[in-house]
Amino acid sequence: MNLYSQFLRNDSIAIFLLHGVINDLCTGIRNYNRKHIPKAEFETFLQELLENGGIPISMDQMIQINREKSAIPEKCFIITFDDGFANNFFTASPVLEKYNIPAIFYITSSFVSENYSPWIDRLERLFDNTNEGEVQLYWDDSPRKFHSADDKIHLLEEVRTYIKKNSHINPDEFVKEIHHQLETPETFSSSHELDLKLNDEQIKELSEKALFTIGGHTVSHRIMSFLDLETLDFEINDCLNYLGKIIGNRPVHFSYPEGLKHCFNTQVIKALKNQGVLCCPTAINGVNRNISNLFTLRRITVL
Repeated sequence: MNLYSQFLRNDSIAIFLLHGVINDLCTGIRNYNRKHIPKAEFETFLQELLENGGIPISMDQMIQINREKSAIPEKCFIITFDDGFANNFFTASPVLEKYNIPAIFYITSSFVSENYSPWIDRLERLFDNTNEGEVQLYWDDSPRKFHSADDKIHLLEEVRTYIKKNSHINPDEFVKEIHHQLETPETFSSSHELDLKLNDEQIKELSEKALFTIGGHTVSHRIMSFLDLETLDFEINDCLNYLGKIIGNRPVHFSYPEGLKHCFNTQVIKALKNQGVLCCPTAINGVNRNISNLFTLRRITVL
């Protein structure tokens, strides 16, 4: 039994979280954390789920099971993608269609409307393109020097962990400052396979296929629990309105950016429900034996 088919059980739903699928594993520090997995591995992942008795269902089917209080199908699973990378369309969706597996794509609207790279991807690109250097972080008096790939990865992990846990730091301003320190102009978009986002036409084409569903993932990918109520409502409403204009109906699906326990709360859930959202899974690891609360569902990250 492979790493992921172990989550196929008779009394629970396994929801798998992915971000991207690419043709080959990239070298260097780009994609060091395997946010985008190679196409061959993605296909093997799906094959092994099916070969071990996995039954793919959609998020809408899960909502129906919740409403009807019916039994969870044995060994069922759901495939989800966050953020809105174009490789979801070019590389992942043909494989999903080959095996007749439904999936839902949770999309950050500013990413797709502007082909905008999130702050951590911009920082990763910066360090990948800088041979060596020294940076001063906001939270420590000791400057960080980097010379090797390991140095860069260690620094990226420290930055990623700290910023995602601290609401007082603006990630975009932080990246701007690091670019300034390294005397490198900031780039906000890229056509690289790891960066290119879906466009409106691709989102519409995905939505028109019976297998696929579109959901929201905020406007800017900011951590929702860090936001005041006005900004929170904007991040939900504008994202859903943008996607609704593309696909012809306002989505009722959403997922929390980052999705860990500190990234959402009762205020966030109330705001989502007020905007007509029916379901919003987390990124907390685990399967779902009880699906009575569709706003605290767990997912298993595929790396």
